[in-house]
Amino acid sequence: MAWEAETRAKLLRGEPVETRKDMTNITTLQALRDEVVDRRWSTTKACATQETNSQEVVTILGPDKHPAMVNRVAVDALERELEKRSNSDATINRKLSTPSVMLRHAQERGWITNIPTIKRRREMQGRIRWISLDEEAKVLVWFHNMGYQSMHDLCVVLLDSEFRLSEALGLRWEDITHGQLTLHPGETKNDLGRAVKQTDRVAEIVIKRKREGKNETRLFWDLTIYSVRHIWDKMKAALSLSADTEFVPHCLRHTTCSRLVQEGTPLYDVQRFMGHQSMTFTQRYAHLAPANFAAATQVLNGFAHGLNWQRPEAGNVTPACDTNGTETRNCDRPVMRIAK
Repeated sequence: MAWEAETRAKLLRGEPVETRKDMTNITTLQALRDEVVDRRWSTTKACATQETNSQEVVTILGPDKHPAMVNRVAVDALERELEKRSNSDATINRKLSTPSVMLRHAQERGWITNIPTIKRRREMQGRIRWISLDEEAKVLVWFHNMGYQSMHDLCVVLLDSEFRLSEALGLRWEDITHGQLTLHPGETKNDLGRAVKQTDRVAEIVIKRKREGKNETRLFWDLTIYSVRHIWDKMKAALSLSADTEFVPHCLRHTTCSRLVQEGTPLYDVQRFMGHQSMTFTQRYAHLAPANFAAATQVLNGFAHGLNWQRPEAGNVTPACDTNGTETRNCDRPVMRIAK
């Protein structure tokens, strides 16, 4: 505690700081970030996202800043900068989790003693961004015309398979057999495996890319999560969609689910197809199924048409009876009689 207070004071005065013997030279946020990436995130499925988010956060806070100097004021400034960059509350929460993990990592090793409280923002359930057929056509045509054929093919696979971006990028040739795209246990967000039958256009893409990349191991050997984001952003700008913060590659997965629901696919089947661990996730799309609700109304109409509703006239009140037929009170409610 005394060492940290003294270190803060020296840093504020611009004086050199003596490194503690147990600090292993971790005296900057950049070094701490690199250590955490190597020690904690490198083996996780979200490694690429964590690397990107943590680097953005470190760049904003200051790569050369000492971890002990990250206080609540610095976190507030970080949040304001993320807001300026049009990040949603959900995205800000994901990005704020990286300095939280980094600082906790440093605290556990005695490199710092205190870490600021980083509060999660309340994430409102906003609209589900899915793309229309017109938008799909514009996106695919732009990729094709600009020579980004791999991005064109990736988008088609994402739209027709319900895979997440990382799952599609990780597809190997051995995962594509018998007309199916297969994700094995441990390769998905919920660690459950699933298989999806190829649509006609996905099958054509698989055949074409197999021929072009016969010496490669993956379906999308020429794409990474970084290149996908870079090319996607170029497309957004070209189509005047840069201001649409929800127009990201993941919206293609929303599109798959939305189209299934809109065409009347039962929600239980949608849940299984999408690989949702809980029906709660699938229920977010239920409002897109007006046809299903219309069918429910028709069912009720069918019952109603089989009934003869008679409302008693004034002065002709039907007595209400108990189960033994004994009159208990007068009742002016409509009398329901089953039509013969």
